[in-house]
Amino acid sequence: MRKQLKRCDVLAFFAKLKPCVAAMEACGTAHYWAREIAKLGHEVRLVPPACVKAYVKRGKSDRIDAEAIREPASRPTMRFVPVKSMENRALATPHRARRTLQHQQPSTHDGRGAGQTVRMPTIHCKCSRHFS
Repeated sequence: MRKQLKRCDVLAFFAKLKPCVAAMEACGTAHYWAREIAKLGHEVRLVPPACVKAYVKRGKSDRIDAEAIREPASRPTMRFVPVKSMENRALATPHRARRTLQHQQPSTHDGRGAGQTVRMPTIHCKCSRHFS
């Protein structure tokens, strides 16, 4: 079926359909939509983005992406991403924040801020020997 939908029309569209398989590329909002569509009685398959990318033939548009999602979703041996509940998403949030902080480049401002929270004196000299 080829039909372009706006976000506000997605649930109404799936509510009218008989139970079927709905496939989406796994991303942050796909878990929300998967839960909502599954509540309507449909089977939802979240396809990993790396698998979708392998089937994109040319360019980038919603129609091309939809065709690329349909192909791996119909494969019997494809591994799908499990739909995460709200609780699982909430538990993952601190871990994501920690991982982000670990990969960021530390700066002198980060050190000063951390020092002030534990009442450590900071050096206000601008010469290069204090910033090594």
